[in-house]
Amino acid sequence: MAVLACVVLSGCAASSAPPSTHALADLVARSDIIDLTHTLDQDFPYIPVPGVTFGFALEPIATIEKMGVAANAWRIHEHIGTQIDAPSHFSAGGRSLEALQAQALVVPVVVIDFRRQSALDRDAVIQPEDILRWEREHGRIPAGAAVALYTGWDRKIGQASFIGLDEGHVKHFPGFGPDAVRFLVRQRDIWGVAVDTISFDVGIDGSYAAHRELLGAGKWALEALKDLDLLPPQGATLFIGAPKVRGATGGPARVLAFVPKVSARPLAMAGTWSSPGVETTPGPRTTHLTRTFQFDANRWSVAFTVFADARGKVPLVRGHNEGSYTLGRALPLAEAVEADFSFERRSLTPLTEDVAATLTAARCGDAPWKAGQSQDVTRGGCAVLRVPPASQCPREYDLVRIEAGQLRLGPRPQGSDLCEPQRRPAYAEGASLRRQ
Repeated sequence: MAVLACVVLSGCAASSAPPSTHALADLVARSDIIDLTHTLDQDFPYIPVPGVTFGFALEPIATIEKMGVAANAWRIHEHIGTQIDAPSHFSAGGRSLEALQAQALVVPVVVIDFRRQSALDRDAVIQPEDILRWEREHGRIPAGAAVALYTGWDRKIGQASFIGLDEGHVKHFPGFGPDAVRFLVRQRDIWGVAVDTISFDVGIDGSYAAHRELLGAGKWALEALKDLDLLPPQGATLFIGAPKVRGATGGPARVLAFVPKVSARPLAMAGTWSSPGVETTPGPRTTHLTRTFQFDANRWSVAFTVFADARGKVPLVRGHNEGSYTLGRALPLAEAVEADFSFERRSLTPLTEDVAATLTAARCGDAPWKAGQSQDVTRGGCAVLRVPPASQCPREYDLVRIEAGQLRLGPRPQGSDLCEPQRRPAYAEGASLRRQ
């Protein structure tokens, strides 16, 4: 920890006196400490290599009950869990883990938001032009930094799509290619790269060209990180708790980020926000609607109208939802705040006899429907209009961003919902709502 204070506070200028405990306390007091490490257990995924890799296992070799002391044996290989790759992992004669310099393990980190590209193409590869585009907005990457690529893949852990093996045993996840790594090593003199995927090479590259380029240059890599979206694009510092094992090519690591505290501005949601026009939601079932939200201190409601046409000339059904809401973590990369919306009441009003007949046939509500008359659908929902029952979706997990007088929520997922925390959108870029 003395090294940590030295690097962050004084740049490790030559000094015979160690940094004071006051300096370290000041660093901690000025920072939010974010743990970027997944918990390692027997279910943690790994890249399957027959006869080489295997899952983590832990078994007791001593217990309090029998011996008065507890201890476990681990069955583990080096490249599993949140981990660090040493140069020797892919470079003959490269430094092994214990030989990494201490100052290389406490470094400034920049975070490149690569979610959109990754969502559109699971085989997306970051290119030098993507890095230069980031620098035009945030400034030049400093020498001696770590460059983290945030793809949102940490949300997929535990799902088959995290590794994305296809029928031909080819992996599919986004990452670095050799061109971007070469640029960062030669033009920006970085210490290493970091990713939230299981490997920093793009999955489809079975030759691991980016590994060979980076580790061959004597750099390190961090893989399988989580919560990179809680870091700002620049200004945070990484502390890498790498194991010091002689001859190791890598190993599980505890990775912490020290993020400068900033005074959080209250999100001014109170008031009325409405669609500036008819919104069109694309997908298999295109929807045309308008929405008006009302927010108070901790209450929310929305009145919406669904139309048959994009111009809003033929209204079909009105709806009203209401409940309470809470705001959670600020997400610097998304420039948004997590918001959880509970549903205490949902009601629908058909505006035509045809819609009323459809709702009656679908057994929505508790009685036959009539045009112009509302019914509560909170308990039973209404599947034909994609309204889930309260037991299946008591709340939605969303994001909120307010900018330039406009409020944005997360985009609605096609064929899915926001009823579980892992479905929370990665960015708040749904249709804009304007304050009334």
